[in-house]
Parts: sequence; C-alpha cells; structure tokens
Amino acid sequence: MKKIKEKLPFSKLILLAFQMFIVIFPATVVVPLITGFDVATCLFCTALSTLVFVLVTKGEVPLYFGSSFSYISTIATLMAVTNGNQDTKIGMMTFGLLFSGLVNIIIGLLINKIGFEKISKIITPTLCGGIAICIGITLAGNAVSDAFSGSALSGGICVFTLLLMILASVFFRGFPQQLSLLFGVVGGVVASLILDKSLFRDALNTGSAIISLPHFVLPVPNWVTPLSLSVVSLATCTESFAHLSQLESIVDAELKENEKTHLSKKIDKVMIGDGLADITSCLLGGCGSTSYGEQLGLMSITKVYSIWVVVLAAVIAIIFSLIKPFINLVYSIPLCVIGAMELYCFGSIVVQGMFVLQKEDILSSKNLSILATVLMIGVGGNYAFGGYIPFFGYNIPCIAFASIFGIILNIILKEKETA
Repeated sequence: MKKIKEKLPFSKLILLAFQMFIVIFPATVVVPLITGFDVATCLFCTALSTLVFVLVTKGEVPLYFGSSFSYISTIATLMAVTNGNQDTKIGMMTFGLLFSGLVNIIIGLLINKIGFEKISKIITPTLCGGIAICIGITLAGNAVSDAFSGSALSGGICVFTLLLMILASVFFRGFPQQLSLLFGVVGGVVASLILDKSLFRDALNTGSAIISLPHFVLPVPNWVTPLSLSVVSLATCTESFAHLSQLESIVDAELKENEKTHLSKKIDKVMIGDGLADITSCLLGGCGSTSYGEQLGLMSITKVYSIWVVVLAAVIAIIFSLIKPFINLVYSIPLCVIGAMELYCFGSIVVQGMFVLQKEDILSSKNLSILATVLMIGVGGNYAFGGYIPFFGYNIPCIAFASIFGIILNIILKEKETA
C-alpha cells in the first residue's frame, strides 16, 4: 500500500488535488444540470460521499465518487411525470436513490459472505475490461462535442490544449509531468483569452452572496422511485468492479510481486463504501454517485495514486461548492478546453480496459462471446438509441444492459464449464 498511502509535500499535494478536482468537475456538474438537481449541492455531496468512502475502505482504495450518468434517463423521466415543486421532486428521487445505495451494500455483504473467488468467476476481468472500454467509447461523443463546439476557433484551441497535455506528459520529468493536464488547461485558457474571449461562458454574475451553503433537500418517501432506480444500480455495481480492476492494474503494474495491492479482493468493502457514499449524498439532496473513470485516466497519466490527493480533492470540491465566484469561475472555462481534457481522460479509460484484457485469453469461446456481445450492446446502444436499450417497453441504460447480460452469460457459461 506504499503507493496508495504515499504522503507528498503539501505544495505538490495541493496542485495534484486541484488537478483532480478540475478533472472530476465537468462530469460531476453535468448530471445535476441535466436532471434539475442543484449543482452546488451535488458537488458538495459527492465530495462528502468520497470522504465517507475513504473512511469505510480505511484509505486503501483511492477512488473519487462523482455524479453518476447511469441514472440520468430514469431520473429525468420520473421528474417530468412527478407532481410537486422542484424540492419535492428532488426529494422523491433521492428517496429512490437511497435504495440503490442499499443494493450496493447488500451486494458487498453477499461478496463478504460467499467470498471474492466465487464472485470473480461471474464478474470476470473480461467483463470488467469490456465494460471499461464501453464506458470510455460511449463518452467519446460528449468529449468531441465539447471539444469542437463554440466558435470557429474552438477546434484549434482544443487541439492546442490537447497537444500541450500530451507534450507535457511525454517530455516533462518528475513533478511537472504529473501536472500535465493542469498545464494544458492553463495553456488552453490563455489561448482562449487571446484568440476568442466569447468562448468563456457567462457564469461570473453570482449576485451579492460570495459564500453560500448548498441548498439541501431531504428525501421524500414514495414507492415509485425505489422500484425504478434500484434496477439501475446494477450498472454502477458492475462499473465499480470494472474501476477497481482498472485501478489494481495500473497501480500493481509498477510494483514488485511481493508489493502487489490485490485491490480487487477488497471489492466487498468497495461495494459497501459505494452504497454508504450513495446514501450520504442522497440524504442531503445530492444525486447518485459512482467512482470516476476520468480520475483513473488521470492517475494512469500522472502515476500518482496517493489517497491524500483524493481526500484533498474532496475538500477542495466542498470549498468550491460554498464559494460562488470560485465555482462559477471554474465553470466558465471554455468547453473546448474541457473537451480536450475529456478526450485525453476518456481515451485513457478505453486503454485501461484494454490493459485489463491483455492477461486474458480473449479468443477463447467463452471470453470471445462475452466480450463481443458486451461491446456491441454497450457501444451500439449508445449510438443507436442515445444510450438506452428498448427492452419489453422499458428503456434500460446500455451500460447497465451490457453489464447484466454479461453477468448472466458468465453464469450460464460457468454452469456449462462445470457440467
């Protein structure tokens, strides 16, 4: 655990944590913007969720929990058909998300009871690697859209920003290399200021309040949202498996055999921590949370896996959620600059999924069947139906559908192997 428990000088720690905050910020605020939740509340709650997760896992799993994209469609649909004011609607959604957190906890307790080995035969590295690739590829459209939207100069500024990040990560050495994404963002912002100030979003008018508490909303009991949202939580469960497998791969790749972390064996604690993180967020009016592939992409680039970076990034997120001018200043960063960072980080998620697969015999009949179908369902559903698979009258998130199908297929083929 040396790499994970590594204590860095504060000057380096603060810069690395701020860089991580910048990476998780766009996705974390996009979800509440789409669903109608309060942005500052969700930013605060995801940070608090992360700190709860760190405590539950005893600081052994450096994962940041941000707003989950898996719930967007279901929440948006339910919000549209639910009566009441905005707070009532949000309260009803968070009540349903509480049950999603309970599903994660139950799965974690089940893993603890029957053992990781049995679960690992059902949720295999092949499935986790495939899901990671799906997640990265399905985010490609968002990244390209952000990267090249805006004025005629957006594309050029995006490419310039992306090149700065890549050149810094390849040619810099030591600590400057670890700040390659932040270096690119600063360069992209400067380029935008010089070439086209219209790219900056008008987010600086915050009124008279400088420091303001987020708008907290308590859950509102009902029976509709728990039934709808608990099913979606299965997608985030598989996502947690995939992210933990990725994290183990990138951390252990640099360690000697006797120093390996074997993080995947902590999946029971991760699932319980994930569930408690969800519940913590939803009790205050935040949206459902999940570990972030963007953060894994960042860590694979910087080669820094310290839990203290995650903790401080959460603290920074809480501070930004309270100070309106700061959060709006960050949010005013041109989309083309954010898009460049997304291109790099989302692409890294795909590569990490490929890395997980490299030790597997993907051409065996079983692995080929699982990987082929999971990739086609996960990626195809995103482009054919906007991210959702129509199934018996229901629209199921394509990543959730691919995850569930892969698990079922693993169970069927496992029975065939043992017959």
